[in-house]
Order: sequence, then structure tokens, then C-alpha cells
Amino acid sequence: MSEAQVCLVCCESLVPLPSSLPASPLPLRAFVPCGHNDVCGKCHLKLRYLHNDFSCVQCKVVNDKVIVGALAGQEVFEDFTIWGDDAGPGYAYHEESKMFFPKDYFRGVVSQLFSLRCSIKSCQYVPPVIEDAMTAKGRRDGAAAGSSAADGTDPSQYNQRSPPKHVQPLLAHIKEKHGRTFCVLCYVNKRDYLALLPRYTPSELKAHLSEGDGVTSHALCEFCGVHFYDLEALHKHLNKKHYRCHLCDAQGKENQYFRDYRRIERHFERSHYLCRHRSCREARFVAFGSELDYKAHLKTVHMEIGEARIDVQFRVRPAGR
Repeated sequence: MSEAQVCLVCCESLVPLPSSLPASPLPLRAFVPCGHNDVCGKCHLKLRYLHNDFSCVQCKVVNDKVIVGALAGQEVFEDFTIWGDDAGPGYAYHEESKMFFPKDYFRGVVSQLFSLRCSIKSCQYVPPVIEDAMTAKGRRDGAAAGSSAADGTDPSQYNQRSPPKHVQPLLAHIKEKHGRTFCVLCYVNKRDYLALLPRYTPSELKAHLSEGDGVTSHALCEFCGVHFYDLEALHKHLNKKHYRCHLCDAQGKENQYFRDYRRIERHFERSHYLCRHRSCREARFVAFGSELDYKAHLKTVHMEIGEARIDVQFRVRPAGR
């Protein structure tokens, strides 16, 4: 077992081993298959759950499972008996991080980080349990039914106006009883645990969305008036819901977006060369970046030369003449 007595990440003292596996917030040593056991369970949980990083902080080997806390005789990962998601009656399993915790520690420390309790001014409100695509049970049920988990858990589909179903009762309670809220974007993108996310007044939330508070501000779609977690999420939304000019991209003017097709068609007319033939207008996006390309299109597709159209006539001579 490693001799380090402090966590390599948070530098807090590790609970001496063997221990009684307390339910206090003191850091417990975590045991990993690669053998680098000098990181506490809370830091492993943060890395694995919030940052989706399952690799060792020292050797970068990916550790599928982590077990936290130990009794006498348990000094390395191999000393534990683990079968799938079962490490024995004394441990609880957290599915999303693939970590095992002593049950008392899990109830007293870990579960509180994910709790949906109000916690404002010692308020003990607990919302009803609602399973949706973001909850562990919802993901299992969706997978069993053959649905795509990726569609349900995509954080870019949620925002302050459209939060996940399982937090809607809590948001409603916080707003009605305390006049506050929390940032849905930070929650679904796992900026921090739900219990630790700030509870904002309306003015504080507005400042958080537009200016940030220790992190980069959330990107705004000026067409919809909706904020997204970051620029990557905003661009995903823009490409899905709005229209980007491919001709401007080709000319080095990147990220020219328009609210709807009517507006980008007007842009084609003013800044590029839009084919006005009915069939091309119905097909949409038939526009060209240069006059040369536009005239070539008129000639080859619509049989036009210059301003004149080629009028092709067929005369059939009656048989016998």
C-alpha cells in the first residue's frame, strides 16, 4: 500500500487505515486496479462523474472500477471481492462513476451530493421521484426498451426554459418558496454536484448566464434568446435549428448564420447569385458564389445563354411527304 497520507489531488489528509469507515466527510483512500492508491474517494468521484475521466492521475491507465475505504487486511484492490456491481453487503455501488463506497459513508456523504433536497435556509423539502432519460433508472429502462440513451442524455437539449423532468418539481419549489433557482445548464453539463450549485435570484442568474461567475459565461443564441453551456453547444444548436451560408464559408467569411430560410434566401439574393427559376427556388439553396458559376448553371441546367433562352422546337413531317 502507498505510504502517502494526503490525497495527491486535494492535499487533504487521508483517513488512517484500517478505519471504521466513518460517515464523516473526511477523505477515504480509494483503491484502483493500477495500484496508485494516493487519491481520495471524493476526488475520484469528481473526476469520474463530473469530468468523465476514468484514468489514473499518475499513470493514466483507465480503471474500470474504484473501491473506497478499507478494513484490516485490505491493502490493495485485489484484496476486495468484486462481482460485477457487487462488492459485498458493506458497500454501495454508484453506477455512473462505477465506484463502491462503504454504505454508511455513501448515505452520509456521497448521496448528499446528488440529493434533490432544497437545502435553502435549512428547508427540508424533498421533491417526488421522477425518472427520465437523465436518471440512472431512466437510462436502464430506455436501454431495455431499445431506445437510444444518447438522445435522452444529450445535455444540449436542456436549458433554463426546458429543464429535465426530474428536477422540475425542485425548480418550481425553489422559485415559489424562496424566489431563487439554479442554473440548469451547469447542472446537466455537470459543472458541479446539484447540492453544491449556487441558488440564484433572478438578477443573479441573469448575470451568471451573460457574464459568468468564475467560469466562462454561457453562449447565447440571438435568434432564440436561449443560452447554451458553451460555444460547442451553441454551434450544435445553430447547425440543427438555423441556417449557415456555405458560400460565405467558401469565401472565408465563416459562421454566417440566419434565423430561417427566408432570411438566408434574401442573403443569397443580396450577397451572392441566387437562381430564380421556379424549380431551383423550390429545391432551395441553389445559389452561387460567382457570376461565372451562376451563368454556367443557367446554361447547363436551364439552357440559357446570356439573357436569351434557347427555344428548341421540333417539327414532325407527315408520313408520305
